[in-house]
Amino acid sequence: MERNDIAARVAKRWLREAVQRGIRLDQTVKRKISLAFKGAGLDGNGSFDEPQDGFRRALELMAHFGVVLTDIVSSHRFVGDDGRFTAEIGAPAHETFDPPTPIGNSMFVMSFHRRGTGKFEVLAYLS
Repeated sequence: MERNDIAARVAKRWLREAVQRGIRLDQTVKRKISLAFKGAGLDGNGSFDEPQDGFRRALELMAHFGVVLTDIVSSHRFVGDDGRFTAEIGAPAHETFDPPTPIGNSMFVMSFHRRGTGKFEVLAYLS
């Protein structure tokens, strides 16, 4: 067997295993998303009519930085005056119909609480 064949096989195996393990979220991007969440009031200081409004805003901000959810979040997660859930995140596969590549070192976390005013405070962050 030629040396190039062995190197190619090793590279393909490494790439396949890396995709299975997922990619890592760069700390700079994570910081930028956190600042965007804070600016949108997703640090618990905002006021939302429904928890879904905060969730929708968080998804928009993450998508701006190239991060999407890889989990499905059901509407029952938003029932009640208080709630908390986590969801896995990934990097979208651009120009293909492949599923997003999982990001292994971070997750999306969201909690909400109805205030006395009837509005919701929403806290969202990437772990």
